Amino acid sequence: MKDMIERALSTRDKDENIMGMVTFPCNEEEILQRFQVDDLKELYFVDRPDSRMSVARFNHIIREADARAEKINSMIGTAVCFLMDKLDQNPEWRGSSESVPLNFEDATVWNWCMKDDYQPVDEKTKVWFSRGSLTVYYGEQKNKRQW
Repeated sequence: MKDMIERALSTRDKDENIMGMVTFPCNEEEILQRFQVDDLKELYFVDRPDSRMSVARFNHIIREADARAEKINSMIGTAVCFLMDKLDQNPEWRGSSESVPLNFEDATVWNWCMKDDYQPVDEKTKVWFSRGSLTVYYGEQKNKRQW
């Protein structure tokens, strides 16, 4: 899991906007001074300028990332155990999947801190994020066709 997230911030509606890279979690007072603003609401994320997520909220979520990552890993582990039991009861099945809904904060942690570095429990487990939830698949992986 990534401990530090680097994102570009910029000021808005100034004569000369200030832009710079910030490593999250960050010290909010230092950011205010660096960008010469009175409130973090005057800053926006360059990579997603239309995002409604504030810098303060993103910073807060990243501060909690370790605990949220443990929670997500626990939910994935529970889903895998459930799917293993399901496959034991239905040996003719090749695999099965379960949806694990994530709240906004957990989804943010998954997308920014976990998805690139997540290591499944074993080779039969695959996890991906779509539409606000993780899909946990357990079973045989389909072989790619050789043309």
